[in-house]
Amino acid sequence: MQLPIGFERASRKQVSNLLYFMHIDKNAGTTLRHLLSKNYPAAAYLSIKPLGRMGVDGRAKTVDGLDEDVYNAIAEVQSRQHTLACVAANLPFGIDRFLDRRVTYLTFLREPVSRCISYWHFAFATRQQAPLWSVLESYDFDLGRIVQDNAVYQFSNDQVRMVTGSSEPNPGQAGFEMARATIQEHFFFAGAVEYLDHCLKVVAAEFGWQNTPHIRLNVGVQSSEAKLPASAQKYFRDANEWDIRLYEWLVKDYLPRRLT
Repeated sequence: MQLPIGFERASRKQVSNLLYFMHIDKNAGTTLRHLLSKNYPAAAYLSIKPLGRMGVDGRAKTVDGLDEDVYNAIAEVQSRQHTLACVAANLPFGIDRFLDRRVTYLTFLREPVSRCISYWHFAFATRQQAPLWSVLESYDFDLGRIVQDNAVYQFSNDQVRMVTGSSEPNPGQAGFEMARATIQEHFFFAGAVEYLDHCLKVVAAEFGWQNTPHIRLNVGVQSSEAKLPASAQKYFRDANEWDIRLYEWLVKDYLPRRLT
């Protein structure tokens, strides 16, 4: 893959690991970022939020893409990598390739249909500050067309894309299998939002977090004005076959092994 101008493959001369929380949209990211900010000094913790998932090439953003916000985010992590202990960002898997330090990956998945519904309501709630709701309006809220055109990548298998660092519009069986392998081989832990408290006990014990207050998950604000189509659940279920399979594997196979 072609790297953004100015980046080079890292030599990994450093031994200590940098914790990277890969924030997937609407997967308890605000909660986790707050928790991280309480357990790391300000100078050792970096929280960054690249804008959206659609890249300048029309595909889902990756760390190898040409998007300025991604480039700037990686550049900031790269320049501060030796003083940081933890980074939280909405960048997909792969940031380790640009750093001299080893990276410990952490992320949380969520049941895909409820995630998409939450994201729809989030688009409405932030319609005055972000352009996503206007995109939905431009499609007359036709979820069939929105999903078919990949107008909103978060609505179709984007958890698989984030975990694999891929821009593939339709991940398929190969993307699903790669996501499973990536979690098992490269992530210290991948939790589930629905089992947040249990998962955080494992993570807190590993990293020695002392400040772990009772977590109240932000479920988002739902409004009847949001015009969620009556068939939304079916559209989201059909559009997220591989995210659903990944989530089912996580909660039925992976987590029972990790939470014992």
